[in-house]
Amino acid sequence: MKDKEKIEKLLNKLTKQFQRRNCQKVLKLADKILKIDPENLEVLKIKLITCYYLDKFEEGLEIAEKILKISSDTTEVYSFKGTFLEKLGKTKEALLAYNKSLIYHPDDWRIEERSVQLMTSLDYTEDSLNFLQELSKENPDNLETYLMMGYISNHLNKHEDALEFFDTHIEKAKEKFKSGTGTHANLEKTRTLRALKRYDEALEIINRNIKKDPYCQECYVEKAFIYKELGEYDKALSIFDESIEIDYSYMHPIEEKGILYLELKDYDNAIKCFQRIIDSESGWNCNLHMGIALKHKQEYEKALKYLNKVEKNPYNDKKYLKAQKLIEEIENEIN
Repeated sequence: MKDKEKIEKLLNKLTKQFQRRNCQKVLKLADKILKIDPENLEVLKIKLITCYYLDKFEEGLEIAEKILKISSDTTEVYSFKGTFLEKLGKTKEALLAYNKSLIYHPDDWRIEERSVQLMTSLDYTEDSLNFLQELSKENPDNLETYLMMGYISNHLNKHEDALEFFDTHIEKAKEKFKSGTGTHANLEKTRTLRALKRYDEALEIINRNIKKDPYCQECYVEKAFIYKELGEYDKALSIFDESIEIDYSYMHPIEEKGILYLELKDYDNAIKCFQRIIDSESGWNCNLHMGIALKHKQEYEKALKYLNKVEKNPYNDKKYLKAQKLIEEIENEIN
């Protein structure tokens, strides 16, 4: 009886301090109660939240694990566990926790957002793909997992698998939302069909997308890519123009139009496109392509100016290496 009265008294103090966010006092009071009653769920949850406030990630993780062992009430515990693991740099373990949290709280957009950000940080490898497949088995209703598996499969040139993942995402989105999936998943499916050279199917989907979302510039860019691969260059150029007219400040269709001119050896029009991007001061980088166009025009000094601006990228240095090779070729030509 004495313990019960003591706990009630301490709990009243704890609740007041917690409401005032006097975190250090909260921890001291919580520890006093937990010495008497180590499995007091109310106190453990207060201590869990306080550890989050104080950035005590390892201690918070221990408490989350303890709560999950002794209680079936997992409200927010998995999300806290995921946060602690993420802060400790344990990406895959954090994703497992967030995935579990979304089983109990499928509409928690904050956890979904964190989960997506962590997924995009995964390496595009077979190992990551296998890991995501395990996540989808545990929580088949987490739609973002299928999108990510589609991206990685495409990166690994497993286009048929990617198509299956995107289709699963689209079908599940139809079940979950009245409006179905957004433009993005269908756009990725179109890109996959293009990679498989299934152009008629790709055009059917992209035209449907454009009808649904006539201001989607990337939809027009993708449609132009299809006609470019079909060798219908005038049509591709015309569709790039349709994309540009939607929003002149968006540089991607202008760059792709310039690249097509470059491939067609129409260097003057290519330079016009790249110059337009440079003049916009948008930060969109087309130095490599401008350098290539000027090299073909034998305007070597100008070409070197742009090629020397191509910087190393820690994730992909292909552009930098290509620029260095072109610089070497120009210097040999000049000398």
